[in-house]
Amino acid sequence: MKEYKNFYIFVIAIIILLLVPNLLQKGMFVDGLWYAAISKNLANGLGSFWQPMFTETMFAQFYEHPPLVFGIQSIFFTVFNDSLWIEKLYSIFIFLANIYLIKLLWSAIFYANKESQKLWFIPVLLWFLCEVVYLMYTNNVLECTQEIFILLSIILILKGIRKEKYSFFFLAGICVLLSFLSKGITGIFPLIAVVLYSFSVKKITIKQTITYSLLMLLGFATILVLFIIQPESYTNIISYFNNQVLNSLEGNSISNMQSSRFYIIKKLFQVHLLPIILVLIISLISYFKLKTSTFFQHKKQIFFFLLLGLSGVLPIMISEKQASYYLITTAPFFAVALSLICVQNKEVIQRLSTSKIFTFISIGLLVTSIFVSFNNIGKINNRDKILLEDLTKLEVKLQKGVILGCKTEKRYDALYGFMMRNYEISLDTLNPYNYKTIISDVNLDKKEFVKVDIHTKQFNLYIKK
Repeated sequence: MKEYKNFYIFVIAIIILLLVPNLLQKGMFVDGLWYAAISKNLANGLGSFWQPMFTETMFAQFYEHPPLVFGIQSIFFTVFNDSLWIEKLYSIFIFLANIYLIKLLWSAIFYANKESQKLWFIPVLLWFLCEVVYLMYTNNVLECTQEIFILLSIILILKGIRKEKYSFFFLAGICVLLSFLSKGITGIFPLIAVVLYSFSVKKITIKQTITYSLLMLLGFATILVLFIIQPESYTNIISYFNNQVLNSLEGNSISNMQSSRFYIIKKLFQVHLLPIILVLIISLISYFKLKTSTFFQHKKQIFFFLLLGLSGVLPIMISEKQASYYLITTAPFFAVALSLICVQNKEVIQRLSTSKIFTFISIGLLVTSIFVSFNNIGKINNRDKILLEDLTKLEVKLQKGVILGCKTEKRYDALYGFMMRNYEISLDTLNPYNYKTIISDVNLDKKEFVKVDIHTKQFNLYIKK
């Protein structure tokens, strides 16, 4: 492994540079902020696993997504109490778990080739350089946890095919169920992985294909046992289908609606552009410098992983509700497919890794990334800067566990999220004047309200006379 030491340093440096500075900043993508608030509520006994709660006034029963991620993250809040960095710590844990699983997946592909197993850092690097990965792994989105169960299912499938063990496919089906319970229907595409493998790699019979697929479906069908044992689970899942799936299909959703169903395909190419360019560069160097071409040496496996990735992307086109971070769960498979294109160019990779220039670049990048990370500790990202600065000033007047009125010019999901996550305060936007205290970004009638004398940039507290 010494021959790739500088590549390990390079990969670590890239990860630190693109991931850690954002992790060390205050602020978060609003979806992840809401999920953190729900998880914290669950840890504090507000709501239940099958009936999670966002706030007392908004989504008092949160059925927008299945609840597994909230349940897992609530364990972190239970263990580490009320630190403002819990969701960041959780993100790091999930990130490292996914790296380990990509390594296991790579080993499952090259189970008979120890030398190729050493190149596991290639799919990890190409996966991480997918734009949605390094941007969203700092933001606590559900897909990051869902990716764990999807990777586990594919690893079990590959090992099950090789060892011809039925139990592996049943367990893979359970992993797909856990994926579904993490974010929903977008996580069930591994159920057709055996069929795709039979079609592309063709190492199993039709009888085996049917048997293995049925065993996976049987594992997934254990959700029916949940419905019997815990009837509230049925209510949760049915409500999720009505709120999210049906509304999305009917075009009634208000978030992430795109003008074209091909948006997700466009984003697929955009987020994988950098990994594609890197693979092309390595392949071209191999061809022109070493006069070797291994572009399609693993064409069957490449085809399988491309089909697997597309099986998770193309169904998204059914609805116009699409977002780039929906691509997170398929990113490992496109990364593996790209890695298989260049994996046989070991000589190019070894030469690059042992070159003095690459050594200098790797170490320099590592030092730079550490410096940039330390420089970002405690800073507030630009998206949430004004809001968090105002709330920090106002917190001396805030009392945990209460309901405040909220009168704003527009909807502020981040405001609702931070108030619940950081202060356990619910905001009522429908009947704001029913409360003694109101938070607002507009001037309220001086005859009825007294503005709290704290200088802020946007949001102020008002007390009813």
